[in-house]
Amino acid sequence: MTRAMTVILVAALCAALLGVDESLSAAQDDAAREAAREQAISTRVTKIAVGSVVKVEWNDGRKVEGVLTAKTPDSITVDIYQRRAFRRPRLVGTDTIPLHDVKEIKKPLTRAQVALITTGVVVGGCAALALVAASSLDVKSPQAVSSIEDTQAPAGSGTTEPSATEQGVPSSRLAAQAAGAGTTQRTAAANQSDQDRWESAIQKFEDSDKVAPPPQNAIVFIGASSIVRWNLPESFPELGPQAINRGFGGSLAADSTRYAERIVIPYKPRIVVFYAGDNDVEANHTPEQIAGDFTAFERKVHGALPATEILFISIKPSIRRWPWIEQIKSANALVRQYCATHAHLTFVDIVPQMIGADGKPRKELLVEDGLHMTPAGYRIWNAALRPLLQLSRSSQ
Repeated sequence: MTRAMTVILVAALCAALLGVDESLSAAQDDAAREAAREQAISTRVTKIAVGSVVKVEWNDGRKVEGVLTAKTPDSITVDIYQRRAFRRPRLVGTDTIPLHDVKEIKKPLTRAQVALITTGVVVGGCAALALVAASSLDVKSPQAVSSIEDTQAPAGSGTTEPSATEQGVPSSRLAAQAAGAGTTQRTAAANQSDQDRWESAIQKFEDSDKVAPPPQNAIVFIGASSIVRWNLPESFPELGPQAINRGFGGSLAADSTRYAERIVIPYKPRIVVFYAGDNDVEANHTPEQIAGDFTAFERKVHGALPATEILFISIKPSIRRWPWIEQIKSANALVRQYCATHAHLTFVDIVPQMIGADGKPRKELLVEDGLHMTPAGYRIWNAALRPLLQLSRSSQ
């Protein structure tokens, strides 16, 4: 080998090593920044009390607003609300969000703070109107309208009714109409966001499946946050990788139907364990709607996999959802009847075991938010399901 070639090879090797060092350094810097960000989010969460209104931004850009109902060192649970023009916000679901997926979390202004700010703005507006009247200005002139609008309360604050003087200003009506149009646009965007809010969660399941495909002829658990929080490896160690958790928190019964073609049917499971309906009742879905959504799920799955067993876990009683207990009973009764008259369906009733001697939900089975379950609650579910899962294994 010539000296020139040796020099070239040594130079190339040094460049390669330098590139590796730079890549490692960049990766370490990125990891450090990510760890610092997660620590900052965790610290912020510890300072926010359960029951507070919060705004959460996901790493993928999604934003939700709601009430913080529970928090752990690794995740937060938020009741998601949708703002509606001239009406109370509507609960659209409950989301359990891992902290590593949170980009930002903050508390918006409290009602008292908003009222204080709005009061100051309105007082300023009244002072400006008085000044206009004293100066005998033509309120309809562009200059006067401009000065008044600069001091009026923000459109859509919803805390005060417009005064008689304000009602006489044409530009105020135009501003109100513009605010209404903006609200309509935001509502339409929110509806679209509701439809797409779980897309990133479903995409993560699909990405994971590409890296490590789940076994077929296994057992898929699908539904809302009660499924997400279910520690399947600990509850059913005998199943191992045969227990596939495909829960996504905050979802409604219809959402499981929507995504069945992506996170149920491709696995060709021998059993599907379904739990949803909890969020539906608080979203004011009727028992008939909930039963109908489960029927749609059953038809979609059995249309592709007619021999698959589907186990419907009854909608559980909880302190949080006790005001809707009659709707829950009706929905459970409708689904029970449907399961009894169709093949490969089983209704798993866990309600009696979760009700105490006083006829109310047993507090020791529920965490602080009065909705999600403690390990003791899951032990009841495990005991109710295990015979059905073992029977299925013995028949294979």
